[in-house]
Amino acid sequence: GRDNRGVTAKEPPRKAATVVGAVGGSKPDEVRRGVLTVSTIESDKLMQTAARVWQRKAGEAPGAWEEKVATDIYSAELGGGRRSPTLQRVQLLEISQYLEQYLWPHFSAADSSATHVLSIVTMVNEKF
Repeated sequence: GRDNRGVTAKEPPRKAATVVGAVGGSKPDEVRRGVLTVSTIESDKLMQTAARVWQRKAGEAPGAWEEKVATDIYSAELGGGRRSPTLQRVQLLEISQYLEQYLWPHFSAADSSATHVLSIVTMVNEKF
């Protein structure tokens, strides 16, 4: 801000806030700068969820569908229809192959929830 002489005072640097969601979160400084490093990727709770729920080796069947996981990711990471998703969180979902290994293999036109369909739409939209 400005003091009474019209001189702009330097504000002290602010500490970065950690992005915390139902399944997300990374190191605070790296989140603020939007930096994705091997260590931030490996330590991110979203990537740990991916390893547990949907990441498989070539030829392995996809993991079982967990509606709560998809709902949590849609709300916390993809904006939940209320806000735009952050680029870093979408990048992590891309790296983990969320669309290809989890959303799409479990899609059923007759049975998929609105959250499932909107997650697919959001991920496809973010690709382009």
